Amino acid sequence: MVQEFITALGRNDSDAMRSALPPQPHKDLTDLMTSYGIQNLEGTEILGTLIDGTRSATEIVMKGARTNGNPFAINLVILADGGQIKGFR
Repeated sequence: MVQEFITALGRNDSDAMRSALPPQPHKDLTDLMTSYGIQNLEGTEILGTLIDGTRSATEIVMKGARTNGNPFAINLVILADGGQIKGFR
């Protein structure tokens, strides 16, 4: 699910993002993007993944444009357990 979600982010595919996330993490991500004024995602870059048993943390950089047209880059850590995304940092 994590790789599917990262691919959907990189394509700015909101339907695929929604299907890769449980409801609460989807709401959390939507709220985060709204608070930063993110209008368009233009790509992602995976920085690394740490695995501890069934748990993992994958850090990515999201790049795109804000609603005012200014570019942005944000680090996002995707927290997963048993292959399911549980949240973000």
